[in-house]
Parts: sequence; structure tokens; C-alpha cells
Amino acid sequence: MDIIETLKFFRKNLRLKQSDMITSKTVYNNIENNKTNLTIDNFIKIITKFNITPDEFFAAVGNWNNTKINEIEKHFNKCCNDPSFKIEKDKLIVDFLWLNKKTNKSTAELSAYINIKLYFGSLWEEIPTVNEQDIKTIQQLLLNKTFYSYYDYCLFTNTALLFDNKEQDILLSKMYPIKYPDKRNYKTLHAAYLIFPNLITEKLYEKNYTKAREYINLGKMHALSEQHLFLRLQINYFDILQNYLVKGKKADYSKLLKFIYVIKEIYGKDTAKIYEKELEDLLMKVPLNTKLIQKLEVNLSK
Repeated sequence: MDIIETLKFFRKNLRLKQSDMITSKTVYNNIENNKTNLTIDNFIKIITKFNITPDEFFAAVGNWNNTKINEIEKHFNKCCNDPSFKIEKDKLIVDFLWLNKKTNKSTAELSAYINIKLYFGSLWEEIPTVNEQDIKTIQQLLLNKTFYSYYDYCLFTNTALLFDNKEQDILLSKMYPIKYPDKRNYKTLHAAYLIFPNLITEKLYEKNYTKAREYINLGKMHALSEQHLFLRLQINYFDILQNYLVKGKKADYSKLLKFIYVIKEIYGKDTAKIYEKELEDLLMKVPLNTKLIQKLEVNLSK
């Protein structure tokens, strides 16, 4: 259904007359007959009359956000789940070629384009890897903004490990703390806060424990909302881990093992194994190649 059909669907099923809807029967009649635009104010009045949430309304609409970029993101996520599935692979390659031809990409398009390169550049010969020009484009885009939204944070979170320390810190200082967090949805905040575990992990792999501590403190300051339980767990884990790597106290090591046990019980064996392998790697005495990091990427399907 489209927006208008969904209005009719709820009104008729709730047995409401047009005159019951908003102050002016004529205004509502014109909305249902596509003679006038549906304003945000009137939309809020209507769903209040329906006693439904915006999410419930748009769930009934169905494909209201079935845009080109949403289709690309669907193909991308299917390929992430199974990179060898040829039908979806072919669709995503067509999507990539379409994006590649666009000279003036929107932020959403650039985010999708870079994600395809990041994930499949080393898997499929048809997709190139991220290059220096891509990095410059992303940095320039983000540096020139003063307000950041979902796709901006996706770009930064998914590519920050390709920047040098100075570039990372400049963008962190511009993009955080998030402006008007109470007006952002969970999806945007989650995309934004994923930057902290990624940067902390990078610095721990480099044995740069001072910088890791700086990012842990920033993460504790910004990303410890009760809504983001897994992020809270991660940052608390990194807090203990950095202490152990610096001071070597047995008590901290015991806490790390207990944490991994909790992760196993809540999130399963596969997730726990990632932490076990990471801990084993980080206990090595030499700095590690940061390409080994199992980076947390923004899941575009959520």
C-alpha cells in the first residue's frame, strides 16, 4: 500500500468517518483524494486519532522506503550472508557499476559504494578495494559538515581505521558529542557509537595503550546509554583489558575470562570465540597488523 491507501485502510477498519479525523473534514478529504499534501502536523494528528505508532503505520505501508539505495542495501546484506550466492552477487555488481558511474554521489550512495568496496574488494575480482581518492573524498565530505546524520556516521565508523591518527582525532572532535542525541533514533546512535570499539581495538593491536585508554574514556562518556547494551559491555571489557595489558594483574585477567563466559551465555559460542581469539592475539608481545582486526561494521539492514 502507499501512504494514502494506508490512511484509508486504518480509517475504514477503525470505522472512522472523514469528519472524525482532523478539525477540517475538507482538509482530510483532500488528503485522501491526493488534492493536498499530507503535512507532518496533520500526519501526527491522524495517527493520534488512529491510536497507532508511526512504526505501526509504516509497517502497514510496506515498501514506502523501497528506494534505489534501500534495494542496494538489501542486496549488500544478502551477499554478506552468502558471498558465493551468484544471483545476489550479480545484482550487487550491477548496483556497484551504477554507483561507480555517478560523479556526484549522495552521502547514502557514497556509504553504499564504500561498503561494497570494503567488504567485497578482497573477495570478488569485479570489485576494487578502497583507494586513496575514496579516503580523501570521505574525509572532505565529513570535514565540510557541521551536522552529521546516519550515513555520515556509517561512513566514519566503517572507514576510520583507514585514516591516520590525526585524521581520526580531527573527525572525532567534529562529530562527537552527537548533537541533539535525544532527537536521534537508535539506528543512528548505534552507527555513531560503533566507532569507539573499532578505534579502541586498533590501538590495542598497535600496543598504543595510552591512546586506547583515551578512546575508552571517550566511549564511556558518550556510548554508555542503557539502550546500547552490547556497546556498554564492549567498552567495559576494553576498560578491564587495557588495565590488564598495562598492569598485568591476575584479577583483571579473571574478569576478562568471566566476561567472555557471559558473552558466550548471552550471545553464543561464535561471538565468544571472537573475543577468545582477540585476547590471545593481544597478549602477544609485538604490535599486530591492524588488518587482522575484526571490525564492527554498521549493519545496513537494521
